[in-house]
Amino acid sequence: MNESQYISHRMVATYVFNDAASWDQFRNTVTSNDPEGRNVLPDVDFTQKTVLAAFSGMKTSGGYTTLVMRIVEEPDRVAVVVQETTPGNCLVTHNITYPGDIVTVVKTGKPVDFILEYLSRQCTE
Repeated sequence: MNESQYISHRMVATYVFNDAASWDQFRNTVTSNDPEGRNVLPDVDFTQKTVLAAFSGMKTSGGYTTLVMRIVEEPDRVAVVVQETTPGNCLVTHNITYPGDIVTVVKTGKPVDFILEYLSRQCTE
């Protein structure tokens, strides 16, 4: 789901959605910034898929990213590695952003652990 750039989720949070009711509630509470005014979060077949989401909250400039980098299914859990990148010394836009990522995986009933990794981007002058 590459539409998360249009979602304004103001809090730091992670989510696991395994049913349409909770997914629909989430879709109705986040703010859509889609330039065409559409609901950019699609319907999901929860008999086949689980939705995973990670958000870093409101940031006061551009240059921040939050991405699901790896998903590892282990015998007793699903490990989701999320990388949060800060702009470091890079030039950035001066607008409020809400970095986050939303992905679908094959349906799972296992516990999901989000593992956060932090990276600071370094730019040359």
